[in-house]
Amino acid sequence: MIILKYFRFKNYSMKETILHISHTHISTTESRIMKQLEDIKKKFSNYKIITIGIRKESKYNNDLFPLKGIKDLSFSLITKKLFFIPKFIKHFLNYIELIIRSIFIIYKNKLKIKIVHCHFFTVLPIGYIIKFLFNCKLVYDAHELESAKSFVKYSKLIFFIEKFLWKKIDLFITVSPSILNWYNKNFGKKKNSIAVFNSPKIKKITKIKKSTLRNKLKISKNDLIFVYVGSFQYGRGINHMLNVFSNSSIKSHLVFIGYGILENDIKKFSNKFNNIHILKPVPHNELVQFISSANIGLSIIEKVSLSDFYCLPNKFFECAFANLYILASNFPDMKRLVKFYSLGKCISPNIKSLTREVKSIENNKNKIKVFKKNLTNLSWEAQSQKLIQNYKNITHKN
Repeated sequence: MIILKYFRFKNYSMKETILHISHTHISTTESRIMKQLEDIKKKFSNYKIITIGIRKESKYNNDLFPLKGIKDLSFSLITKKLFFIPKFIKHFLNYIELIIRSIFIIYKNKLKIKIVHCHFFTVLPIGYIIKFLFNCKLVYDAHELESAKSFVKYSKLIFFIEKFLWKKIDLFITVSPSILNWYNKNFGKKKNSIAVFNSPKIKKITKIKKSTLRNKLKISKNDLIFVYVGSFQYGRGINHMLNVFSNSSIKSHLVFIGYGILENDIKKFSNKFNNIHILKPVPHNELVQFISSANIGLSIIEKVSLSDFYCLPNKFFECAFANLYILASNFPDMKRLVKFYSLGKCISPNIKSLTREVKSIENNKNKIKVFKKNLTNLSWEAQSQKLIQNYKNITHKN
């Protein structure tokens, strides 16, 4: 950083910029970021909103970006095409390219950066370099407990870098109260730190026929439907669900909606058992209404990491707003919300507990007729208010 100070770029006297940066392709994979961008654009209309991410295709038309008025400067990595070198070296070169090209883009477009908003740990060091060079505010948005995620490599290094940069962060955002508490406890209490739930936008829920899911799969209204939405990956209780619903004593239907590495496993069960179904992902604005003709939403996360134990997954909120009875893991944050809002029941995330609860529901269908409290405070609209207010705090915009 001593060397870099001689290369600080001047802030050009033009419209100030809010930059969102990620190591993913924002418009195609990051619904949470897209919701943030949409609301920030409305409330900070006097700022340029720019996004930088990594995309797969080499040619890209910014006009295809779903949100108007936001300029996407994402790019594909040239170093990803270096197949002949070891993985470790390749990943290192990928990262160096991401740093250099991100800074070059800012310089080339003469952007006057006011806020750099970093999504995920991967781009936090890049965000700090941008903060240092362009004298802007740094927002760190940890979508998980980054140093304690499932199957994460270099967890000690991530912990060290987060701790080292903690005081440089002007606003910290994460996805659950428990993860927020963990960061404040381990790195020092930060005044500007908030939990923003990844919940649906109520006003964006597209109205479709309530019976769409049931009709599509030709499931009788007398049969119970359990639904799982989201990524098909390890640690999400998918193997437990397949084990339970492939049991001949279970009569209810299980529907998977999404994609992921366990897709072929699910298809094998779906082909063999008539009560197990798999559907492709549904647009976010249609999902809540689409699954509303199901009966029970499943959020059975396994404790494969501390991040998972402290999670509040978006599927949890989607099922809540679809007015489904929720079966969730008995983890701190889900348990707290299930109890407070009367959303359903929390169980141990294992085959025995899930089997017992499914059979109990089948034997007493009235059990799932719960009267939920008003969920307005859980909606994205309510979460967005926290985000916008904290943005105003660090930009001094009242």
